[in-house]
Amino acid sequence: MIHRISTRAAFRSLSRSRQRASSDLFTVVHSAGPPDPPDSGIGLACATPRSLGSAVVRNRARRRIRSVAREWAREHPSDRGWYLVVAGRKAATAEYGDVRDDLRSLLATLQWTARGTS
Repeated sequence: MIHRISTRAAFRSLSRSRQRASSDLFTVVHSAGPPDPPDSGIGLACATPRSLGSAVVRNRARRRIRSVAREWAREHPSDRGWYLVVAGRKAATAEYGDVRDDLRSLLATLQWTARGTS
């Protein structure tokens, strides 16, 4: 299950996190989340800057990010915490398969890193 993160405080908390992974398409930031996390699932925030393109392009990027995150959450039910996904310019023109592979690789990197620090 995915919980949307939309509060300014949550975004600030995520932006201060040091657990980051980047590629040409995305930067993903991971944080442990609130002290009282939801019963299951992950929190997801998407940042799609105006430099990415028109509203249509930014909305498509957000839908793709959420789709990959839903897949990830189903396949990794024990994964917890908050994720901020920042779309880079190349994310606007990338094929869905490339978006999926790239984002899954970054999430796996952060999941491995988070386990190593706990």
